[in-house]
Amino acid sequence: MKLRKELHTYPELSGQEYETAKRIRQFAEKHAHTARIETFGKTAIAIIYEFSKKGETIAIRCELDALPIVEENEFQHKSVNTGVSHKCGHDGHMAMVSGLIFWLEAQPIQKGKIILLFQPAEETGKGAQMLVHDKKFEALGIDYVFALHNIPKEPINSIIITPRGFSAEVQSVIIKTKGKEAHAAEPENGINPALAISKIIGEMALLNHVDPHLDDFAVLTPVHLLMGEKAYGISPSSADYIIPFALGTVRK
Repeated sequence: MKLRKELHTYPELSGQEYETAKRIRQFAEKHAHTARIETFGKTAIAIIYEFSKKGETIAIRCELDALPIVEENEFQHKSVNTGVSHKCGHDGHMAMVSGLIFWLEAQPIQKGKIILLFQPAEETGKGAQMLVHDKKFEALGIDYVFALHNIPKEPINSIIITPRGFSAEVQSVIIKTKGKEAHAAEPENGINPALAISKIIGEMALLNHVDPHLDDFAVLTPVHLLMGEKAYGISPSSADYIIPFALGTVRK
Protein backbone atom coordinates (compact mmCIF):
# COMPACT_ATOMS: atom_id res chain seq x y z
CA MET A 1 0.00 0.00 0.00
CA LYS A 2 2.87 2.34 0.78
CA LEU A 3 4.44 1.64 -2.62
CA ARG A 4 1.15 2.24 -4.43
CA LYS A 5 0.68 5.62 -2.77
CA GLU A 6 4.26 6.57 -3.56
CA LEU A 7 3.78 5.64 -7.22
CA HIS A 8 0.50 7.57 -7.30
CA THR A 9 2.24 10.67 -5.93
CA TYR A 10 4.90 10.71 -8.65
CA PRO A 11 3.21 9.71 -11.94
CA GLU A 12 5.01 9.94 -15.27
CA LEU A 13 3.80 9.99 -18.86
CA SER A 14 4.38 7.26 -21.44
CA GLY A 15 8.03 7.01 -22.39
CA GLN A 16 9.11 9.18 -19.47
CA GLU A 17 8.80 6.69 -16.61
CA TYR A 18 12.39 7.06 -15.40
CA GLU A 19 11.66 7.75 -11.72
CA THR A 20 8.83 5.21 -11.66
CA ALA A 21 11.15 2.51 -12.98
CA LYS A 22 13.78 3.58 -10.45
CA ARG A 23 11.28 3.19 -7.59
CA ILE A 24 10.29 -0.28 -8.81
CA ARG A 25 13.93 -1.32 -9.14
CA GLN A 26 14.77 -0.06 -5.64
CA PHE A 27 11.80 -1.97 -4.22
CA ALA A 28 12.92 -5.14 -6.00
CA GLU A 29 16.53 -4.76 -4.90
CA LYS A 30 15.35 -4.47 -1.31
CA HIS A 31 12.91 -7.39 -1.30
CA ALA A 32 13.60 -9.75 -4.24
CA HIS A 33 16.57 -11.54 -2.70
CA THR A 34 16.48 -14.60 -4.96
CA ALA A 35 15.69 -12.89 -8.27
CA ARG A 36 17.76 -11.10 -10.86
CA ILE A 37 16.71 -7.81 -12.39
CA GLU A 38 16.94 -7.04 -16.11
CA THR A 39 16.14 -3.84 -17.98
CA PHE A 40 14.91 -3.38 -21.55
CA GLY A 41 14.91 -0.16 -23.49
CA LYS A 42 15.03 2.89 -21.23
CA THR A 43 12.57 1.93 -18.50
CA ALA A 44 11.16 -1.61 -18.85
CA ILE A 45 12.03 -3.85 -15.92
CA ALA A 46 11.86 -7.62 -15.49
CA ILE A 47 12.27 -9.27 -12.09
CA ILE A 48 13.23 -12.83 -12.97
CA TYR A 49 12.83 -15.86 -10.74
CA GLU A 50 14.59 -18.87 -12.25
CA PHE A 51 14.16 -22.24 -10.55
CA SER A 52 16.40 -25.29 -10.52
CA LYS A 53 14.60 -27.48 -13.05
CA LYS A 54 13.65 -26.65 -16.63
CA GLY A 55 10.05 -25.70 -17.22
CA GLU A 56 7.76 -23.12 -18.76
CA THR A 57 8.35 -19.40 -18.40
CA ILE A 58 5.44 -17.31 -17.16
CA ALA A 59 5.37 -13.50 -17.16
CA ILE A 60 3.03 -11.40 -15.03
CA ARG A 61 2.79 -7.97 -16.66
CA CYS A 62 1.81 -4.50 -15.49
CA GLU A 63 2.30 -0.94 -16.73
CA LEU A 64 4.52 1.96 -15.62
CA ASP A 65 2.87 4.99 -17.24
CA ALA A 66 0.25 7.50 -16.15
CA LEU A 67 -2.08 9.81 -18.07
CA PRO A 68 -2.00 13.53 -18.99
CA ILE A 69 -4.89 14.36 -16.63
CA VAL A 70 -4.96 16.89 -13.79
CA GLU A 71 -5.34 15.31 -10.35
CA GLU A 72 -8.28 16.90 -8.54
CA ASN A 73 -8.24 14.74 -5.43
CA GLU A 74 -7.28 16.13 -2.03
CA PHE A 75 -5.85 13.06 -0.31
CA GLN A 76 -2.28 13.19 0.95
CA HIS A 77 -0.77 11.08 -1.83
CA LYS A 78 -2.24 13.09 -4.72
CA SER A 79 -0.04 13.72 -7.76
CA VAL A 80 2.67 16.32 -7.38
CA ASN A 81 3.37 16.35 -11.12
CA THR A 82 1.16 19.02 -12.65
CA GLY A 83 -1.16 17.72 -15.35
CA VAL A 84 -0.18 14.06 -14.84
CA SER A 85 -1.94 11.45 -12.72
CA HIS A 86 -2.67 7.75 -12.38
CA LYS A 87 -6.29 7.45 -13.52
CA CYS A 88 -6.19 4.00 -15.11
CA GLY A 89 -4.98 2.02 -12.11
CA HIS A 90 -1.40 1.46 -13.21
CA ASP A 91 -0.10 2.45 -9.78
CA GLY A 92 -2.27 -0.30 -8.31
CA HIS A 93 -1.18 -2.81 -10.95
CA MET A 94 2.49 -2.11 -10.23
CA ALA A 95 1.92 -2.51 -6.50
CA MET A 96 0.05 -5.79 -6.99
CA VAL A 97 2.75 -7.29 -9.21
CA SER A 98 5.46 -6.00 -6.88
CA GLY A 99 3.61 -7.68 -4.02
CA LEU A 100 4.12 -11.02 -5.76
CA ILE A 101 7.78 -10.72 -4.80
CA PHE A 102 6.92 -11.65 -1.20
CA TRP A 103 4.85 -14.61 -2.36
CA LEU A 104 7.53 -15.86 -4.75
CA GLU A 105 10.26 -15.55 -2.13
CA ALA A 106 8.29 -17.91 0.11
CA GLN A 107 7.08 -20.50 -2.44
CA PRO A 108 8.76 -23.89 -2.89
CA ILE A 109 8.64 -23.65 -6.69
CA GLN A 110 10.91 -26.21 -8.35
CA LYS A 111 10.92 -25.57 -12.09
CA GLY A 112 10.62 -22.98 -14.83
CA LYS A 113 10.85 -19.22 -14.59
CA ILE A 114 8.49 -16.52 -13.35
CA ILE A 115 9.01 -12.99 -14.61
CA LEU A 116 7.44 -9.89 -13.11
CA LEU A 117 7.32 -7.52 -16.07
CA PHE A 118 6.91 -3.74 -15.77
CA GLN A 119 6.14 -2.36 -19.22
CA PRO A 120 6.45 1.32 -20.17
CA ALA A 121 4.20 3.30 -22.52
CA GLU A 122 1.09 1.13 -22.35
CA GLU A 123 -1.17 4.07 -23.11
CA THR A 124 0.53 4.77 -26.44
CA GLY A 125 1.26 1.16 -27.39
CA LYS A 126 4.94 1.97 -27.92
CA GLY A 127 6.14 0.06 -24.86
CA ALA A 128 4.76 -3.28 -26.02
CA GLN A 129 6.08 -2.65 -29.52
CA MET A 130 9.54 -1.95 -28.12
CA LEU A 131 9.58 -5.16 -26.08
CA VAL A 132 8.44 -7.54 -28.81
CA HIS A 133 11.21 -6.24 -31.09
CA ASP A 134 13.90 -6.45 -28.40
CA LYS A 135 16.18 -9.47 -29.00
CA LYS A 136 17.25 -9.47 -25.36
CA PHE A 137 13.61 -9.68 -24.28
CA GLU A 138 12.88 -12.37 -26.87
CA ALA A 139 15.71 -14.43 -25.41
CA LEU A 140 13.74 -14.81 -22.17
CA GLY A 141 11.63 -17.39 -24.02
CA ILE A 142 8.33 -16.47 -22.38
CA ASP A 143 5.62 -19.10 -22.89
CA TYR A 144 2.71 -17.26 -21.26
CA VAL A 145 2.02 -13.63 -20.39
CA PHE A 146 -0.73 -12.76 -17.92
CA ALA A 147 -1.98 -9.23 -17.34
CA LEU A 148 -4.75 -7.88 -15.19
CA HIS A 149 -6.90 -4.85 -14.50
CA ASN A 150 -8.07 -3.91 -11.06
CA ILE A 151 -11.82 -3.63 -10.48
CA PRO A 152 -12.76 -1.28 -7.61
CA LYS A 153 -15.14 -2.51 -4.90
CA GLU A 154 -14.67 -6.22 -5.68
CA PRO A 155 -13.74 -8.43 -2.68
CA ILE A 156 -10.06 -8.35 -1.74
CA ASN A 157 -7.94 -11.25 -3.05
CA SER A 158 -10.50 -12.07 -5.77
CA ILE A 159 -9.51 -13.07 -9.29
CA ILE A 160 -12.32 -12.61 -11.81
CA ILE A 161 -12.32 -14.33 -15.19
CA THR A 162 -15.02 -14.69 -17.86
CA PRO A 163 -15.31 -16.84 -20.99
CA ARG A 164 -15.43 -13.67 -23.11
CA GLY A 165 -13.83 -10.26 -22.92
CA PHE A 166 -14.04 -8.62 -19.51
CA SER A 167 -13.19 -5.00 -20.15
CA ALA A 168 -13.54 -3.68 -23.66
CA GLU A 169 -10.54 -4.66 -25.75
CA VAL A 170 -9.72 -1.43 -27.50
CA GLN A 171 -8.53 -0.76 -31.01
CA SER A 172 -7.64 2.80 -31.91
CA VAL A 173 -7.99 4.50 -35.26
CA ILE A 174 -6.33 7.75 -36.26
CA ILE A 175 -7.97 9.41 -39.24
CA LYS A 176 -5.80 12.00 -40.95
CA THR A 177 -7.39 14.33 -43.46
CA LYS A 178 -5.57 16.47 -45.99
CA GLY A 179 -7.15 19.40 -47.77
CA LYS A 180 -5.96 22.80 -48.91
CA GLU A 181 -5.32 25.90 -46.85
CA ALA A 182 -7.04 29.17 -47.75
CA HIS A 183 -7.95 32.51 -46.27
CA ALA A 184 -10.95 32.22 -43.96
CA ALA A 185 -12.69 34.91 -45.99
CA GLU A 186 -12.24 32.84 -49.17
CA PRO A 187 -12.89 29.23 -48.14
CA GLU A 188 -13.90 28.38 -51.70
CA ASN A 189 -10.22 28.58 -52.63
CA GLY A 190 -9.32 25.81 -50.18
CA ILE A 191 -10.52 22.44 -48.92
CA ASN A 192 -11.44 22.62 -45.25
CA PRO A 193 -11.59 19.20 -43.48
CA ALA A 194 -14.23 20.31 -40.97
CA LEU A 195 -17.21 19.05 -42.96
CA ALA A 196 -15.58 15.68 -43.62
CA ILE A 197 -14.69 15.25 -39.94
CA SER A 198 -18.22 16.20 -38.86
CA LYS A 199 -19.70 13.59 -41.20
CA ILE A 200 -17.29 10.96 -39.88
CA ILE A 201 -18.30 11.78 -36.29
CA GLY A 202 -21.99 11.46 -37.19
CA GLU A 203 -21.56 8.17 -39.03
CA MET A 204 -19.44 6.71 -36.21
CA ALA A 205 -22.17 7.55 -33.70
CA LEU A 206 -24.65 5.45 -35.70
CA LEU A 207 -22.41 2.39 -35.26
CA ASN A 208 -22.67 2.43 -31.46
CA HIS A 209 -24.55 -0.46 -29.83
CA VAL A 210 -23.92 0.19 -26.17
CA ASP A 211 -25.71 -2.75 -24.54
CA PRO A 212 -22.75 -4.97 -23.53
CA HIS A 213 -24.89 -8.12 -23.72
CA LEU A 214 -25.53 -7.75 -27.45
CA ASP A 215 -23.47 -9.77 -29.91
CA ASP A 216 -22.93 -6.61 -31.95
CA PHE A 217 -21.95 -4.56 -28.91
CA ALA A 218 -19.78 -1.67 -30.06
CA VAL A 219 -18.52 1.53 -28.48
CA LEU A 220 -16.81 4.12 -30.64
CA THR A 221 -15.77 7.16 -28.65
CA PRO A 222 -14.14 10.28 -30.13
CA VAL A 223 -11.30 11.25 -27.78
CA HIS A 224 -9.23 13.81 -29.67
CA LEU A 225 -9.60 16.21 -32.57
CA LEU A 226 -6.88 18.53 -33.80
CA MET A 227 -7.70 20.85 -36.67
CA GLY A 228 -6.01 24.01 -37.84
CA GLU A 229 -4.42 26.66 -35.68
CA LYS A 230 -5.67 29.41 -33.38
CA ALA A 231 -5.47 31.82 -36.29
CA TYR A 232 -8.80 33.40 -37.10
CA GLY A 233 -7.92 34.24 -40.68
CA ILE A 234 -7.00 30.77 -41.92
CA SER A 235 -9.23 28.02 -43.27
CA PRO A 236 -7.22 24.89 -42.29
CA SER A 237 -5.93 22.24 -44.64
CA SER A 238 -5.70 19.23 -42.32
CA ALA A 239 -7.14 17.52 -39.25
CA ASP A 240 -6.28 14.50 -37.10
CA TYR A 241 -9.08 12.59 -35.41
CA ILE A 242 -8.57 9.75 -32.90
CA ILE A 243 -11.22 7.15 -32.05
CA PRO A 244 -10.60 4.17 -29.78
CA PHE A 245 -13.31 1.56 -30.21
CA ALA A 246 -14.40 -1.77 -28.75
CA LEU A 247 -16.33 -4.35 -30.75
CA GLY A 248 -18.13 -7.51 -29.69
CA THR A 249 -16.83 -7.59 -26.14
CA VAL A 250 -18.44 -7.77 -22.74
CA ARG A 251 -17.73 -5.15 -20.13
CA LYS A 252 -18.90 -5.24 -16.55
